[in-house]
Amino acid sequence: MKNRFTEEQIIKALKEHEGDRPTTDIVRELGIAEQTFYNWKRKYGDMNVSEVKRRNYSERKRKAYKEYFYLGNRNAWYQNTNILIIASVH
Repeated sequence: MKNRFTEEQIIKALKEHEGDRPTTDIVRELGIAEQTFYNWKRKYGDMNVSEVKRRNYSERKRKAYKEYFYLGNRNAWYQNTNILIIASVH
């Protein structure tokens, strides 16, 4: 499920909470459950927007490397064993 809120909006809501705004007001304004708010708080904690973007970049980069090395090693293994495998690309 795609998130309706950008990370900037989430960080803004968390900062408002740190500024002594009641959780119930923030939750009501955003139209989310309190549990969602606390999940955001657990996930983003004391991060600011630039830290979140840096983390997302690192996660995307790590995922790309894992896919590259996984496919590279798998293809090398298939070539070494002379097995022809037809795989669909997603």
